[in-house]
Amino acid sequence: MSCIIFDQEHSVYKLFCKGADNVIKERLHDCYFDSSVELIYQQTLNETDQFLYQASKQGYRTLLMAMRILSPKEVDDFLT
Repeated sequence: MSCIIFDQEHSVYKLFCKGADNVIKERLHDCYFDSSVELIYQQTLNETDQFLYQASKQGYRTLLMAMRILSPKEVDDFLT
């Protein structure tokens, strides 16, 4: 499930998406990050994987959320 929101404070459109952990994780692209945040990205991904593993052992169903800033062209293409 996804929705597009206009962030008035920053004047950008944001796409929010929620779904199964394996689906959302395969859509993440670390190419959006420069090397200065790569370590933080990998650490966060590892901590998320650990949490998901523990939750699954307890029988919980988990969902992940992701956000992406859309270009004006992407928004226009979607809306037309």
